[in-house]
Amino acid sequence: MKIHKRYISAFVALMLSVPAFAQVPVPAAKQSKPVLLTGATLHVGNGKVVENAAVGFDNGKITYAGH
Repeated sequence: MKIHKRYISAFVALMLSVPAFAQVPVPAAKQSKPVLLTGATLHVGNGKVVENAAVGFDNGKITYAGH
């Protein structure tokens, strides 16, 4: 039975140490210029899928989505 307690203790110690290795999210810098992503697969809210689409962003908001 002592062997099982040792394994349980090791498992608990491992699980408690996992959050120490987690990344701490840091907000990205404010967008400084417009960005256009091309060659995207666009999934529209109505279920339509557009291949080879473009998506534009400006000031952190989507400003264009289409061909």
